[in-house]
Amino acid sequence: MGVIAGDDGLALSREVGADVVLDAPRGRDYVVQEVRKATGGRRVDVTVNFSDAKLAAATACAIMRTFGTVVQVALPPEISFLFSEYIFRDIRVEGLFICSKKK
Repeated sequence: MGVIAGDDGLALSREVGADVVLDAPRGRDYVVQEVRKATGGRRVDVTVNFSDAKLAAATACAIMRTFGTVVQVALPPEISFLFSEYIFRDIRVEGLFICSKKK
């Protein structure tokens, strides 16, 4: 499953085999509703967030199942998500710092 903004990302997600591809700019509520449909109401186990968009981390938390994990790869200055989704569903947020030796 891919939640993507932009035609290039949507096409790439399909090309690499995503069975469900959702257009993020349609909004958080749309994405959550479609994820619930696609997973039979269960939501997803893990999200990997490559976006530094302001609402991307919040959307990643919103589509997580209870005890799921959000891996934050993008490095925006700050991320935000609803406290209730983070605490009451016991979602774990991990950072992943990827860098290159290239100078």
